[in-house]
Amino acid sequence: MCPRCGQEEETIMHVIKRCPPACEVWKMECWGDKWKRADLDSEKGWLSSMWEAEDRSNMEMGLTVCWVLWNNRNEEIRINPGRTTDEVMAYARSYLEEYLATQKRSDTQTTHENIKWRSAEAGYANANFDGEHKMEESVDGAGAIERDAAGKVLRACSCRIAQVNDPSVAEALAMNKAIIFSRQLGLQSVIVEGDSLEVLN
Repeated sequence: MCPRCGQEEETIMHVIKRCPPACEVWKMECWGDKWKRADLDSEKGWLSSMWEAEDRSNMEMGLTVCWVLWNNRNEEIRINPGRTTDEVMAYARSYLEEYLATQKRSDTQTTHENIKWRSAEAGYANANFDGEHKMEESVDGAGAIERDAAGKVLRACSCRIAQVNDPSVAEALAMNKAIIFSRQLGLQSVIVEGDSLEVLN
């Protein structure tokens, strides 16, 4: 029996898909209906279906979220507070970006300056955004993370953008997502940050 929800036997699929904390993650707007299909009730069937239906970027993010959900379960079993839904998404996105950046550095034998998150001034919140364009795959994506002055994640999401194929537009849509988050959270004083000067200006 699952020690967290007590609703059913704690299988792998229960932890990464059906347990209430996992359900809340897959209900987020950035995931399509395919990730929520109830008729696929095995790891192999579910992930194989996603592999056929999703592009590589979304599949990588989905698999990373599965790993974070399992890790989150282990943390809670050790009597540590687990991550919230938004924190799961933010951690998964950050982890995947760091991993992909490391692979890219290894392939090109180049070094990049790591951009660290910096806390906002007292009374302000941070709205960080990032757009991504993969020319070789004709895929665009956008992500946004909202944090308070203490660094606590208030909301986060990443999603695929269809029929854009332009890095500047991807960045602009990501910034728009960050601004929408701020409004939905009722924040009045927000510092919007991103790595696209063209969009910020």
